[in-house]
Amino acid sequence: MERFEGPGSRQGSGSMRGSDNASSRRESSTGAHVRVSLRELGRAFRERRRAERARRAANLLRGLEADLFGHRMPSAAAVVAAAAWRRDSCDAWCLRCGGTLVACERASVGCGECRGAAVELDAVVRLGRYAPPLSQWVPAVKTRAWRDMGVLLGQELGAAVLEAHALGLIPPPDAVVPVPVHWLRRLARGIDHTRVVAEEVARACGAPVVGALRVRMAPRQTGGRRRDRVSRAARFAATRDAPRLLGASVLLVDDVRTSGATSAALATILRAAGARRVSLATCAVTDRPRRASLPVRGQRPD
Repeated sequence: MERFEGPGSRQGSGSMRGSDNASSRRESSTGAHVRVSLRELGRAFRERRRAERARRAANLLRGLEADLFGHRMPSAAAVVAAAAWRRDSCDAWCLRCGGTLVACERASVGCGECRGAAVELDAVVRLGRYAPPLSQWVPAVKTRAWRDMGVLLGQELGAAVLEAHALGLIPPPDAVVPVPVHWLRRLARGIDHTRVVAEEVARACGAPVVGALRVRMAPRQTGGRRRDRVSRAARFAATRDAPRLLGASVLLVDDVRTSGATSAALATILRAAGARRVSLATCAVTDRPRRASLPVRGQRPD
């Protein structure tokens, strides 16, 4: 028996095939969009990984460059000129401890912090209190191997020593002794910061640099408590060059005087080695909290 298919039946089957074709086209279009999106995501992921690898490689190279050749630092003279910085005049600090003087205090007599107390040093010469910009420059000499700034601060400190000597505040030094830095720290930092400063001071004063002190490895002092600094002062000792200081007027050079425990311990060692007088030349002095906010007396005019 034959099946009769009228025009309507053929039209219906044709519309069904058309809808199937449209659905297939939509599915293929959706699949193409998905494939394109996946390719774009993969490309973005690869680019991100490539950028991350490049960033890590750049950081590694910068670290190696800093370790091998030192940090890129600006010109010290330009930085100092831009800050309009001047070292303190000799009547701005206490000659016995280096602290900032206030009204009614005299440098030769001593300040309220040290008056009447025994001190190991004959005199202290400084550039300024440990506050900006010195509190930014001095650590950078040590931690970022900023030799240019160390040389400039050493020249300024040498000029301050000569000025103090001209005013009769300290005797002319026969020898300049830098506060020692352990060789592992020198190797890690790429600089012996106290010796850089001491060499410039010695050049200004016309005195030799004598490595009369050595130090054992100890934890960092930055941020330490006063009693910890006092206990760590025992890590210093005299070297074979110490007998050269017999009967000499010695100028000890340091970057920062904080509690005074280190300089006092070193002065005791130098006197035991035969030094007649021991004075301290330091880039900055940390004031006691009650003096830190007081204005510096005798600030040099611009």
